[in-house]
Amino acid sequence: MALTRDAILAKSTDPEVEEVPIPEWDDSVFVKGMSGAERDAFEMSSRRKGETDLRNYRARFLVRTLVDESGKRLFRDEDAPTLGKHPSRIISRMFDAASRLSGMDDEEVEEAEGNSEEETAAMAAGSDSPSFSPATSAAHAQSFSPAPTPVS
Repeated sequence: MALTRDAILAKSTDPEVEEVPIPEWDDSVFVKGMSGAERDAFEMSSRRKGETDLRNYRARFLVRTLVDESGKRLFRDEDAPTLGKHPSRIISRMFDAASRLSGMDDEEVEEAEGNSEEETAAMAAGSDSPSFSPATSAAHAQSFSPAPTPVS
């Protein structure tokens, strides 16, 4: 039997929260998944003149999804520029967990970031396109990054 309207509306709206280890900081952080309304608001805030604004995209996402143990946001939206100055490897680890919890698979992240197969092919061919793909760049950088040094 399918769920009824009342049964769906009665379901919990508590976000899923996950602890993400940050070995570089000898600690961890908590990230939460966005609700549908929160994700829509974030995506709308990332649009400028019909285009996705990729400036500090991951940090702008993280200020909305990094939380304390009780699920309360740690940052305000205006903290994104400072958060974005942290190492990309750490930002990417937190972003990957938060985007997964928010139901954003790689294809959806690329679409939100405006990365089409045509843009990726043009960039690979050396096009002067100003398009930038954080997901593609992170994957590319990761494939050439040395193995992490163990923290003693």
